[in-house]
Amino acid sequence: MDEKLKSTLRKVILLTQQYPEFGKELKKALQIDSAASLISPDHDRIAHIEKYLGLDYYVDGKPSTIDYSFIKDVDARAKLISDNREMLRNRYGTRFHQTNFSEYCLYAQLQSEMLLNYYYIVIDNNIQNIIQHTTVP
Repeated sequence: MDEKLKSTLRKVILLTQQYPEFGKELKKALQIDSAASLISPDHDRIAHIEKYLGLDYYVDGKPSTIDYSFIKDVDARAKLISDNREMLRNRYGTRFHQTNFSEYCLYAQLQSEMLLNYYYIVIDNNIQNIIQHTTVP
């Protein structure tokens, strides 16, 4: 592009910044719609797409139904909270658009297993003592 044209373009851009009404008229003359008017969010349509894809921000936004704040190990606590959310997703039927009792039970079992493992690791990390504690006399 010629340097004179670039200079003119810079001046026009400066004018649009200094005088917003000039910028509006220029856009109208060039038949340019603003980006905001081109994008109009259709919230119902977006919600329908989210439901179709099984996106469940409803469950993600809810606090965990079980308070795992007493778990000091960050990874264990994150897994417990994640399994709890998956359990709720299967209860509400958000993943596959139907409730799935066996998956619900699976995630409940994963939480109980993690809690037992955590308990025995914290209380006594010796496998022989754990076996002795869990066997019936």
